[in-house]
Parts: sequence; structure tokens; C-alpha cells
Amino acid sequence: MILGPLIIRKAPADISCEVGNTRSWAVLVYFFALGLGFLWLELPLMQRFILLLGHPTYSFGVVLFAVLVFSGLGSLAAGRLGRYRGWAILALVAAALVYALGTVPLVQLVLGWPLPARIVISIVSIAPLALLMGIPFPSGVEVLKVRRPSLVPWAWGTNGYASVVGSGLAALLALSWGFSTVMLAAAAAYLVAWVVYALALNTGATFPTGART
Repeated sequence: MILGPLIIRKAPADISCEVGNTRSWAVLVYFFALGLGFLWLELPLMQRFILLLGHPTYSFGVVLFAVLVFSGLGSLAAGRLGRYRGWAILALVAAALVYALGTVPLVQLVLGWPLPARIVISIVSIAPLALLMGIPFPSGVEVLKVRRPSLVPWAWGTNGYASVVGSGLAALLALSWGFSTVMLAAAAAYLVAWVVYALALNTGATFPTGART
């Protein structure tokens, strides 16, 4: 339902506004990878912090709060990063690898602390990763608004579809290989997104006067 209309669609009305050679396939791959990567980090974090916070409901609420708030702040900051947006996506790959291997020692270190302190520690520890998680999507949309505005709705649709599929795939991966593997898969998805952004989306982007770069 995403690929079909995109393949057979007629020339968009705003084709005269499009510049560069950003390809439809690059848009689909980039935003699909972002959808998978986001869910493949968010869901394992909820599972990891159950032990630290003592109850699945606490973990769900704290992790969801931290991810939504700080990824939102990351999205707000994306417009100010300029040419460093690509590096921010690469930093997210590195952060995902660190969190895949480093959250268990943190949980063991502060497990005996009072609940309010554990909640604060959880939010603070999630915040850097969530900030980076909020950058890739608006960075890609900003490029499309300048180079291929007709593909912006397809970016949203592809990302939303990947988010739904990603939750089911995360459960299957976790049951088979564990949540650390899911987070490593998230790092791989963001790595794919970074490669596409660097090589196909943002190469030679031309921003009009007044556009945020």
C-alpha cells in the first residue's frame, strides 16, 4: 500500500519546485529504517528498566515519558545542527551500541536505591539517547521539503508503517535472541539510515534563502 501508489503515481503538481536527484527508494529506505530503529530502542529500554524500577507499569511510564520528551527536544534542536545532522545520526548508532551493552551494569549499580532516585537515574540515563533519537526524522523531512516536497507524505507514511511492524518484529527478535540483540538491530537500522542520508538524501542539497541548514 506504500510502494504501489508511489510507483504508479503521476507527476506531482509541485515538480517545478523540486531540485537535486533525491530518489524515492532512498526516502523509503531512510524513513523505514528510522521507524524500525526507534521502536527497537524504545521497547528494549522498557524491558531493561523493569528490574530497576520494580514494576512493568513504572518502567513503561518512565521510559515512555523520557523518550517522548527528550526525542521531542532533539527534534526541536535538529534545525540548528546544520551540516552536523549527519554526524548526529552516526552518533546515535554509537549510542545504541553503548546502551545495548551498558544498561545492565547501571541497573545492578543502583538497584538498592530508593524508588524516586531510581526514577531520576532512569530518566537521566535515557535522555542522551532519546535526544539523538529525535534528530534523524526532522533532518530527513527538512531535506525533502527543499528537494522533493512531494515525497514528504510518503516519508510520514513509511515511517509510521515501519513503527507498527517494528513492534512485532522486536518481540520476535527478543524471544529468539534477547533484547540486547534488538538494540543491536536498532543500531544497524540507524547505520543504514545514516548511509542513505549521507549518500542519497543530503548529497549536494541546495537550500533556498532563509531555509534552516
